[in-house]
Amino acid sequence: MNLMPYLIRRAEENTSVAGQTSRELNLLNQEKKRRKLKRV
Repeated sequence: MNLMPYLIRRAEENTSVAGQTSRELNLLNQEKKRRKLKRV
């Protein structure tokens, strides 16, 4: 059984998840800053 195609697919999935998480954190931080500015 050749595991390489499976391992490559899993690595690609993990990379896209990491990128999505980073994007979500960035959006959350932007919203947090926006709300702080709004209160002042």
